[in-house]
Amino acid sequence: MLHQAEEAPLLMPARVRRRSARDLLQVGSGAEGLGRSAVDDNHSYVRVSIEALQGGAERGRHVGVDRVVHVRAVEGQQADGTPALDEQGPGCWRGDGTVGDGHPASLAADGNETETRTGEITLAVLRSTQQGDTISGRRSVRFPHEEYHVTERRTTTFDHHGAELPHRSHDIYAEMRGTCPVAWTYAHGGYWIVTGADEVGDASRDYELFTSEHDTGTHLGVTIPAQPKYSGMIESDPPYFTVLRKAVTPWFSPNAAKAAAPDIRRLTDWAIDQIIERGAGDLTLDLATPIPAMQTMMLLGLPLKESEWLADLFHRETCTPPNSPDRPQVHADILRLHETLHHWTVERRAHPGDDFLSFLATAEFDGKLMPVDEVCGNAFLMLAGGVDTTTALLSHTFVHLQQNRAARRFLIEDFSRLPLACEEYLRWVTPVQGMARTVTRDCEFGGQPLRKDDRVWISWASANLAPELFDEPEQIKLDRSPNRHSAFGLGIHRCLGSNLARVVWRIVVEQVLSRIPDYELDLSAAERYPSIGITNGWKYTPVTFTPGSKVGAEL
Repeated sequence: MLHQAEEAPLLMPARVRRRSARDLLQVGSGAEGLGRSAVDDNHSYVRVSIEALQGGAERGRHVGVDRVVHVRAVEGQQADGTPALDEQGPGCWRGDGTVGDGHPASLAADGNETETRTGEITLAVLRSTQQGDTISGRRSVRFPHEEYHVTERRTTTFDHHGAELPHRSHDIYAEMRGTCPVAWTYAHGGYWIVTGADEVGDASRDYELFTSEHDTGTHLGVTIPAQPKYSGMIESDPPYFTVLRKAVTPWFSPNAAKAAAPDIRRLTDWAIDQIIERGAGDLTLDLATPIPAMQTMMLLGLPLKESEWLADLFHRETCTPPNSPDRPQVHADILRLHETLHHWTVERRAHPGDDFLSFLATAEFDGKLMPVDEVCGNAFLMLAGGVDTTTALLSHTFVHLQQNRAARRFLIEDFSRLPLACEEYLRWVTPVQGMARTVTRDCEFGGQPLRKDDRVWISWASANLAPELFDEPEQIKLDRSPNRHSAFGLGIHRCLGSNLARVVWRIVVEQVLSRIPDYELDLSAAERYPSIGITNGWKYTPVTFTPGSKVGAEL
């Protein structure tokens, strides 16, 4: 298993070396599978993909700091018909066995560069630590040259699901923006992490180069790792996306969000009623979770009694790291939810109501009903977007107002300050830290060599902390204006439910500060999500306050 090296620098510097290949040592056989290879006969060019050993006979072998790891098999031949790899002496291309038979290739270690053949090898560099091996760099080598050039793809140990990120995200993003706004990480099979403000904006808006499509093949949607099923229109691109988005937008317009306010206020009063007489509870579990969940269920026309288990499922889905032993159960539960959504969709298609699920189930596009699986995917998207993201924003708000009493007084004194405060909490928290894309063609982006089908994770959270965009970005300024943050994403996939999320946040915060203004969170017992790779949330925020009276709100 590859581990993150605690003592390794976050980013490895690019460098050029002259006439020396001695530290790029060959390492025996054992690599698994075929790497991507390409031959350009016009230039006698072959690319050899060298990757980290992920298993096989030499699992766990430490090869030392800054040594080449294992080479995958190579196919192709040079323009003169000779094999791309041969055994003609030190310093030339060299391989074990017949070309393309699955044996690894290697670069000789003595630095002889007199061979006339031309080619390029990509080398992954392995670092050894007491915890195991970790990838720390990747280089390209070309022959022949008067100078021996080694270029390195900027590589980071970053993992958006890593245990360190919930506690040091601002520092980590600042380091990456300042050092390399586009860098490669080997976490979760490898992907590019985009942190620079300009690069985040460019990548988010260029759907032709960075696709959101999820075809379960080479295009894997908007999360890393990918979701087990298609997750609705957020995992599609124009022209289909444009038609669908236009059709559903009226359901999420500013006027639609305003019309939902009375129901949201009633749900909020009901939730506070459940805890107010005992003077204790949990602001995340008792308020921030059930209120958005019930509101989303009402939008879809689903039974409110189902909101508790759905909220729990999305809570677990967003906070459970990919390598957790609990993850397989979460995936199984997600698949069961899709089965339930399938049942509800078929039911609404036969007996439609005036809810959003009925609209999806009966709407026609180009004279045809949307396939049931696509209806389910879009219903899943509404649940995922509505249940846990606003929950995360509310929880972070309550924590900050616990830590900063002046900010709490500032809002209590004048609730008309809430709209600007909402935007600042959105910027500072960024509930959805980023989204993934898939590269559609070879290109250079942010000074880095992206390849077709590479995965990319775009960090809106990092852009929201960029000093070139925001004055004193590390400071929470509840009256900040203007505040052009990217918490809802950028480009065509900007969050459909942003208007509704703002209304929910404003009503819940206003009611909490009105009915339990002296609340005290026990931050020693509060717990962050162990992974914020999907949602930047809190699991628990236990609270005490002066008991009060119910207002008698009913569901």
